Amino acid sequence: MSLPIIYRIFGILNLLMGLVIFFGTPTMYATNGWGEFVGPVVVPVTTMAEHYGSHVFVLGIIALMIPSWMEDEQLKTATKTILFVQLVLTIVPVYHAAVSYIPFNGSFIAFTIVNIVFLGSFYLKSR
Repeated sequence: MSLPIIYRIFGILNLLMGLVIFFGTPTMYATNGWGEFVGPVVVPVTTMAEHYGSHVFVLGIIALMIPSWMEDEQLKTATKTILFVQLVLTIVPVYHAAVSYIPFNGSFIAFTIVNIVFLGSFYLKSR
């Protein structure tokens, strides 16, 4: 699999994840056992989820476009930054699961495995 294809898959998954986060915040409360939020807490939590979802969506657009903006050698150089971004996107949820802010369940494990696969793929194809 080539580096541009990895970028495109990464972009599509981030677009989808951004949409799910942006539009699925109430469902995330229910399925993750975060409890019922009432009063002033609802707006900030929902706003932050939508804010994060929009950022992930934009990251997906950028990842989809990067291969068409750069030659192969430039793409390999740019991938160093993407590796850092993907490392952050992997470490933060692991920390949140370790301190029990998010549930350690099957979806968390799958999400972490996907992130690690992208880390490895970006690293191997950018060498």
